[in-house]
Amino acid sequence: MKLLFWLCFALIFYAYAGYAVFLWFCALWLKKLPTQRRDFTPNVSIIIAARNEEGNVPAKLENLRRLDYPQDRLEIVIASDGSIDRTASILREHVPYICPVILDDSKGKAHALNEAVKRATGEILVFLDARQSVEPNAVSELASCFADSTVGAVSGELLLDGSEVSAEEVEDLFCGRDGDRAHPLLEYQQPSSEMNALPLFGRLT
Repeated sequence: MKLLFWLCFALIFYAYAGYAVFLWFCALWLKKLPTQRRDFTPNVSIIIAARNEEGNVPAKLENLRRLDYPQDRLEIVIASDGSIDRTASILREHVPYICPVILDDSKGKAHALNEAVKRATGEILVFLDARQSVEPNAVSELASCFADSTVGAVSGELLLDGSEVSAEEVEDLFCGRDGDRAHPLLEYQQPSSEMNALPLFGRLT
C-alpha cells in the first residue's frame, strides 16, 4: 500500500513540478550544443490562421512580399476561420500568390491551422500571425538552422515596437489586438553558437 502511495505521489509531483525541472535541465544542456547554420533553402510553407482580419491581411501580405526568400520555394497558405468580414474575399483576390483555405464555420485557431497544413506542400512549416510583421530575412534565418540535421524545430522572438510599452499595450498584445511586431529569431541578437533550436527526436514525417 505504501508503495502505491509513493508511486502516485511521484507521478503527481512529476506532473506539477518534475516535468518543468526536467525541461529546465534540458534547456541548460541544449544551450551548450552548437547549431551548424549555413545557406539552406528548402521548400517552405508559411501557415497563417485569420479570423475577421480584413484590416490586417493586406499589410501582412505586403510584409510577406518583402521576404528575401526565393519566391519559387515559398508557399503561403492562409486559412480564414469562419470570418464574417471581407477577410475571405481579400484572400481570394490574391490567388495565386497565396493559397487560401476558406472555412465557412469557425472551429477555432487550431482547427484552421490544421486545415491549412493539409494544403501545405513545403518541407518546412513556418507558423505566423496575421497581425505581426516579420523582417525580410526572417524565413531565411529560420531555414538556415535546418541545415543541421539534428534540429527539429526553431523558435522566434516576439518584440514590441518602441522602447517603452504601456500596460494597456501589453494587454492588447495578449488579448490578440494590434501593437506587436515579430522579429525573425532570438539568435538574431545572439552569437550563432547559442541557437534557439530544438533537437530532433526520432524522425519527422
